[in-house]
Amino acid sequence: MTITGIEKTKRGRYSLFVDGEFLFSIHPDIYKTSKVKAGLEMTVQELEQLRLDDEFYSAKDKALTLLSYAPHSAGMLEEKLCRHWDREIARRVVERMEELDLIDDGDYAARLARDLVNLKGWSLSRVRLELKKRKLPPEAVEEALEEFDGDSDLEAALRLVKKKYRSRLSDSDGVRKTIAALQRQGFSLGVIRQALERLEEEEWEET
Repeated sequence: MTITGIEKTKRGRYSLFVDGEFLFSIHPDIYKTSKVKAGLEMTVQELEQLRLDDEFYSAKDKALTLLSYAPHSAGMLEEKLCRHWDREIARRVVERMEELDLIDDGDYAARLARDLVNLKGWSLSRVRLELKKRKLPPEAVEEALEEFDGDSDLEAALRLVKKKYRSRLSDSDGVRKTIAALQRQGFSLGVIRQALERLEEEEWEET
């Protein structure tokens, strides 16, 4: 097949024409490195490889942009890339990001779990659901949660009650609303009751 024409687009890409028909466009960097030019004879396989090289380059550029905005799990990044590119391309790009240490599911899971538990006061069950939602693999999720001991949910619930709901506990309606709010945060009824009992004990000791 013969490259019969190359035209620069308004977006700076280069459109390739084969036998007078538009084939596809490529990134300027791919255009420079490929040394493709009008009159060049190329096989179907060579053209397909050129197209794949361009897609990988463009997907990699998008991945770098996404990671500059916020950390991603490998699964999250792959799914976002799949909105525009084939899964095979997306997976190759994710693997490249891992090679460059720009993605680390274990580190991402651990940091996110700490923030959700220590800063937001979430229960471990809710944290687990959030980590899974971020497309983190099961082993990374469980390893991140191993950092917290068995009393973490109780301690988190107690901190949350002290910080946000303490003033509501003067009547039964306030207690009911507090319990409902904590349940929405992912705490079990048993943990909530323990937290309220612990708070009552601490207040009794302070008097």
